Parts: sequence; structure tokens; C-alpha cells
Amino acid sequence: MAEDQQIVPYIQQELRDYDDALEPGYRFCPTDSELIIYYLKRKIELGEQPRCRIYDVHVYSHHPNELTERYRSCEGIWYFFTMRERKHQTGTRVNRRTKDFGYWKSTQKDTKVYDFVTRRVLGTKRPLAFYDEKDQKTEWLMYEYTCNNLNIPNGSHSNKVYLLFLLFPVIS
Repeated sequence: MAEDQQIVPYIQQELRDYDDALEPGYRFCPTDSELIIYYLKRKIELGEQPRCRIYDVHVYSHHPNELTERYRSCEGIWYFFTMRERKHQTGTRVNRRTKDFGYWKSTQKDTKVYDFVTRRVLGTKRPLAFYDEKDQKTEWLMYEYTCNNLNIPNGSHSNKVYLLFLLFPVIS
């Protein structure tokens, strides 16, 4: 999504997703491994956008409050795909600074995410906290998921690396 595109508030969105049709008691609540296998890996390898509330948004162009106002949540948790942005073109560090709103800071080391059946490492999960422009920690936390062992065919439509985020406020 280009940075200059407008976000359409979910109230105005006409498209219904599968979550709207679920019976009471059923909900979108994937495990860490399911998020990587069924959503992130498919997004990277096939460019497949799921028919659920995982939005393709440049997370770092928006304040968390703006994202939560404009997109539908899954019981207070918002899911986003965003492309990885490097701090320096030849470097390996990820740029997590938002425009003028603040930045996302890693709060712990990466946690490996395992496949429950094969016990293989599927990817990593990293917790991030949002700090405002005054360098004050806010109520917003986010988990950043990355994927290992990608099978991207040569000449694929996508050489982009996507990240999957879960965004949620911390209740004190």
C-alpha cells in the first residue's frame, strides 16, 4: 500500500469477512505457529491476502490509535501485514520509526516459534512497545512475526519480505 493512499474506515467498508459469519462462540484466535504457516508464509510466497481481518498496511506510517480507529479488530487485537523496511539500504537493522508519532522498540529478545508436530523452527516472534515523540512508553504493544525457510520461486511476483503484526493495548 502506498504511503499516500487513504485508509478507509471500517465503518464504511462494505466487504464482510468470514468473522462476520461465525456462529456465537467461534472466533479468530490463531496460535503463533498458525499465524506463520497459514497467513505470513502464504502472504510472502504466494502474495495471498487472507479473507479475514489481517490488513495490508504500512504500520510505520500510522500512530497505533489511528490504526485501531480505522480497522476492525478481532476481540481487541488487530492483525496487520507490513513490508520490512531497512534502516539503511545495505544494513540489516529494521526501521521501526513512525513518521512524527514515535517509534516501536523491542522489549525482549526474539522467541522462536515451533511447529507443534515436527518441532521445526517456523520463525520468530518479537514483542515491541510503542514510545511517543516525547520518548514516553505508551499503552500499545505489538508482536512482530517473521518467517523462516521460505520457498519463493525464482522470478516470483514478490521478492518483498513481509512481517505480520498483532497490535493490542496493555490493560493496566
